[in-house]
Amino acid sequence: MCIQRLNSVKYSRFIIFFLFMLIGCGGGGGGPSASAGNPAAASIQVSPRTIDSGDRSLVTVELRDIQVEDSNGMIIKLVIPDSLDFLTTTPLFSRRDLDDVLIDARTFNGSNVQYILFYVDMASIPISRREAEISFLVEGTELLSPSTVAVDVDVADVDDRQTFSVNNPRFTALSSTTIEVK
Repeated sequence: MCIQRLNSVKYSRFIIFFLFMLIGCGGGGGGPSASAGNPAAASIQVSPRTIDSGDRSLVTVELRDIQVEDSNGMIIKLVIPDSLDFLTTTPLFSRRDLDDVLIDARTFNGSNVQYILFYVDMASIPISRREAEISFLVEGTELLSPSTVAVDVDVADVDDRQTFSVNNPRFTALSSTTIEVK
């Protein structure tokens, strides 16, 4: 009887521990969120992820949980390998309730990488619809082993992209993926 009660207590503790871990773990995978001090949660996709030299790939940045009340704007920073050409006439800013519009990008060349910066004014994001998407094309120019393409999002009260420095990019990737040119 005593052994049976002891096993029952151990089983109950295991169930409580398991439920605690299940609830506490969350699920992750989405990278840092807007609540982690970022003005938006971001994810990045590249399709296709393997291309031939001269072929193009679509880069898509999804912005979610945009904190429209906290600042006047945000800077979306991307880093891509320098063996990819960023096609400057292709960036589109999308919201589900509006037509896609071209968005201005500024580029900066670093050591073996290229930074692409977009500014989004929070006035263009309604409080009721706190998500958006930026997409653009890149073209493979030379062989590239699988390399990182990443995104960061920072608060910006004004469009201060001209002050960006490749020597101190203040870049912390919120999401990344890879691309390869064969």
